[in-house]
Amino acid sequence: MSAMLLGCGRTELQVLGDAVGGALGGASVLAVGSGLNGTGGVKPSGGMRAVDPTAGTSSPFTGGFVSTGGAQFAGGTGGSRPTGGAVSFGGLPSTGGIGLAGAQGSGGGSTGGQGAMLVATAIASGATHTCAVIIDGTIRCWGYTAGGLGDGTTNQSSSPSLVADLTAAVAVAAGAYFSCALTSGGVVRCWGANGFGQLGEGTTVSRYTPVSTLLNQRASAVSVGQMHACAALQDGTVQCWGQNAWGALGDGSTTGSSIPVTVIGITEAVSVSVGLDYACVVLKSGLVQGWGYNDFGTLGVARETPPYEPIPIGIPAGIVTSVAAKYEHTCALLRSGHVECWGWNASGELGNGGTYAYFTPVEVIGMSQAVALAVGDAHSCAVQADGLVKCWGNNRAGQLGDGTSVNRSSPVTVENLSQVVEVSAGSAHSCARLRDGEVWCWGQGNQGQLGQRVIESTSLPVRVDGF
Repeated sequence: MSAMLLGCGRTELQVLGDAVGGALGGASVLAVGSGLNGTGGVKPSGGMRAVDPTAGTSSPFTGGFVSTGGAQFAGGTGGSRPTGGAVSFGGLPSTGGIGLAGAQGSGGGSTGGQGAMLVATAIASGATHTCAVIIDGTIRCWGYTAGGLGDGTTNQSSSPSLVADLTAAVAVAAGAYFSCALTSGGVVRCWGANGFGQLGEGTTVSRYTPVSTLLNQRASAVSVGQMHACAALQDGTVQCWGQNAWGALGDGSTTGSSIPVTVIGITEAVSVSVGLDYACVVLKSGLVQGWGYNDFGTLGVARETPPYEPIPIGIPAGIVTSVAAKYEHTCALLRSGHVECWGWNASGELGNGGTYAYFTPVEVIGMSQAVALAVGDAHSCAVQADGLVKCWGNNRAGQLGDGTSVNRSSPVTVENLSQVVEVSAGSAHSCARLRDGEVWCWGQGNQGQLGQRVIESTSLPVRVDGF
């Protein structure tokens, strides 16, 4: 990402440019609800899948979106969180906060001293972990993923842990079970679970420190999803690798690949974004195209069968700056500062005031000055030109940051947070990078994904240890 978030996927970024300070820079509507699926937005069974990331197998998903375990801070002392009340999610409130940690040690985990603080230049959130590019070109990750945080282990870490053997990073992408980084030399390096070849290095062996993806030329952007990844290359083409059961690699087949394959027909990609078994690109013309999984309209078109190669998404050319998606809905940032979303909408994640799914884009209520965008499993967030963040959708773990656990079908302002230039979203947590390089997170924290040494959830932002 100039370091910037891109498009329609679990995380997405386009690279090279204002890494430290700048803001980052989606008709006719067919509703799926009463009269179409007849359920008022209730999702049919079997639509989601749980995946064993190490075995290369998938099975029906039967659980809910989020877990809400963990206690809530009632106050803080060391600048660890904004003041103000917040709800707790199962568990007694803590009466004390924690002070900021010192600089990150090379072995992972905070030193607890008062050394130099970390300064982030980019962030990305996976399902239950978050990573940040540091101004020195290293990367720190915290939380938990079955594929590890890149520090050589599969351990959970509630404090930022140093990714091993990685320098000159300019962007990072975090998925469900693996992560990737883009270096200043255009090299993509990935780590984590690899049961579908999603690390792109020619094997299906999981790697707990970074390995280089076998791209045929330098990349300008990288994005990762649940079990596949894509990179926009410097010549405007796109290559993808990993799981391909629904045509997610865009090569016209459903055959997975542990080495990158070229997406058919894309020659002018500006950014790429990967979602659940699908992907999207923004072209130089401003046209958006997508391919792969399209249940509930994740590609923005009313089509029953998934396309195995790119097709246009229903937004006029020339008006889109970026797209973002994570699970089964997608959002686009328009040049006008408006935001449009489409796909599944049971929790209000499309932001149009309702909970019916839409196969074509609908406008998010009250958004006219957005400059950056991110989506989680069932919620969405946007940074405004004034540095504030607004979020909407599922809020059972407090991931909207408004001090409640009430779902919202239209945007609400994240409390006690300003001067934001970038936002990221995981399954049920959200994070923001401030203009000065601080990182703040909120929502589900039961696996350390908020970067606090005390593992708990919060509906208001807390500052990540060490930043």
